[in-house]
Amino acid sequence: MRATLVTESRRLGLPIVLLLAITLISGSGCEDVAKVKIMAPTALAGALINVDGQPWGELTLRQGIATGVIAVSPQTKHTITIEKPGVEPITKIVEYEQSRAYELRISAEEIVIKR
Repeated sequence: MRATLVTESRRLGLPIVLLLAITLISGSGCEDVAKVKIMAPTALAGALINVDGQPWGELTLRQGIATGVIAVSPQTKHTITIEKPGVEPITKIVEYEQSRAYELRISAEEIVIKR
């Protein structure tokens, strides 16, 4: 099937490729999501991100900031927990109204070292 698709796209040219790309980008059949960029101090680089108790990824160090991106259903409360060994878990309960991009910032004051 892959060879057939390539052959057809070559025969039909750029318009069919653009139509396919537009259809995929428009997200037809995809659930609406709110994309959340988490931004935190560098001390949290490597921390695990859990959304509603499920592992989602980790914060990575980029341009001097620990960042990560998650996608959640809008109009629903979600519990986002950041966990890193040696640091008390940081939990945020969030609810986003629309399917768009948001930022969730974690300050240095929220980081508590375990004793």
